[in-house]
Amino acid sequence: MRNRDLNTEIIRQINGRKSFFSGWALLVVIALFVASMISWAAIAEVDEVTRGSGKIISSQDLQKVQTMHGGMIKKLLVHEGQRVHRGDLLLVLDTTASQSEFNQLEQKQFALQAQIERLTAEIQGSDLVFSPGLEQSAPAVTLTQQRLFKGRKSELVSELAVLEQQKQQKIKELREAESELHTASEGLVLSQSEIDMIQPLVDRGIESKLSLIQLQRTHAELQGKQQTSQIRIERLDLALGEVAERFKTMHETFRKEALQELSKATAELAELEQSLPAYASKVDQSEIRSPVDGIVNQILKTTLGGVAQPGEALVEIVPIDDDFLVEAHIKPADIGFLHPGQRVKVKLTAYDFARYGSLDGELTTIGADAIELPETKEPVYPVVVRVFSHLTDAGGNDLEIVPGMIAEINILTGRKTVLNYFVEPVVKVKKNAFTES
Repeated sequence: MRNRDLNTEIIRQINGRKSFFSGWALLVVIALFVASMISWAAIAEVDEVTRGSGKIISSQDLQKVQTMHGGMIKKLLVHEGQRVHRGDLLLVLDTTASQSEFNQLEQKQFALQAQIERLTAEIQGSDLVFSPGLEQSAPAVTLTQQRLFKGRKSELVSELAVLEQQKQQKIKELREAESELHTASEGLVLSQSEIDMIQPLVDRGIESKLSLIQLQRTHAELQGKQQTSQIRIERLDLALGEVAERFKTMHETFRKEALQELSKATAELAELEQSLPAYASKVDQSEIRSPVDGIVNQILKTTLGGVAQPGEALVEIVPIDDDFLVEAHIKPADIGFLHPGQRVKVKLTAYDFARYGSLDGELTTIGADAIELPETKEPVYPVVVRVFSHLTDAGGNDLEIVPGMIAEINILTGRKTVLNYFVEPVVKVKKNAFTES
């Protein structure tokens, strides 16, 4: 009996010692686990972020599409919220009046060009050949100038022909006068010979004095004819000189008139060509097109038949490009550790973060002063983040990001250990303990 009790006591003591050692082992394991967790928390680092909220904005300003010259709205081809591409037709203006004015000016331009080419041919004395395309563009104008060219040339030729007739008549008369002068001169020589021969005979009484007087009369008549012919020749020479001068004057007058008209036409054409692009622009701007890729934000003139004034904005377009910005707000308490260049993670509420991830960005601008949010009157600092990555779907296709999407931003301001996250609240409580608020 005593031996049985002794064995029971020994077994009980052994079991007690096992329980004692098992408890200590558990405490050691727990202590080691806690120590390892503290060591890990003291070493492991996580990102320290400053959070804010905002929305996607375009890197370009809101585009207000205007009409330079105005006009009546004929067609409206887009609606608010519609996505458009650069060059897409937005609306059409009725520019009938502008088209009519442009056509009139264009016809005047053709007329001046044809007139200049006609006057140039008249000045140069060449045939009239219009520049390529002018006859096709304005056949009636070129036909009129061709007729005018022929008419003026025919008039000049007729006037010159009259002068030529006068010239030939004077030449004929000159030749007759020269012939008469020659005849008179030869007659004078013969008459003088006869006088010289009969004079001695008269002196000796062999020949009557009457014969000498008749010869002397004939000689005097021939001298008169000679002088008359000489005077006539001089007069005809002067007349021929005058005719030649009239020839020259007529050519110079014709050319001078053409030069004056050419100078005037050239000046008118230069003035017209300066104003013509403005009228062409009026016609071309009957079609109002989008200047950028974007989304129609607002149509400012919706009434068909309504009149748009020159310079009036008709459509607002929010630009869409590959370079987006996030305009966000940060609480004043978090602004102290921010500076441009910090990395930013951007989450879009339109796309599930767990499925599509976040966008990478960079803090570019920090507001110089706080502003109040209109809704809450809460003071915040405006910041701007430039986004330089894309979100993709399961197929690897870029997801559409448009201005106005709500975004949450996490600005990476640094790194700190996990232990600091637990210690900092305790330190703050300790510093603020037993202080009067």
